[in-house]
Amino acid sequence: MARAGLTYGKEEAGIDIAVKRLIAIHDCNKRYKGMYPYGITTVFFLCEPVSGSFTENDETIASEYFTLDDLPKLSEDKGSKEQVEVRFEAFHDLDWQAEF
Repeated sequence: MARAGLTYGKEEAGIDIAVKRLIAIHDCNKRYKGMYPYGITTVFFLCEPVSGSFTENDETIASEYFTLDDLPKLSEDKGSKEQVEVRFEAFHDLDWQAEF
């Protein structure tokens, strides 16, 4: 669904979101510690929660927001603190250019 220049959808945890802009597209085998025998591409979008509430599912058992200084332990084969730091930069930079 699109309205007023935004795309609306539902993310994995059950929250209805508005996609504001593309942040990055990453080749996982070049970015993460865990190497996969197949190709995985991760696409990062800056989204804004619109409505809904967290729903436990096969992929996610809890939902919480964190500051950059209070991140939980991350699964290093799926992401890194450095990647999260860049996402925070993208959030604060209105002129952010998507990474490829």
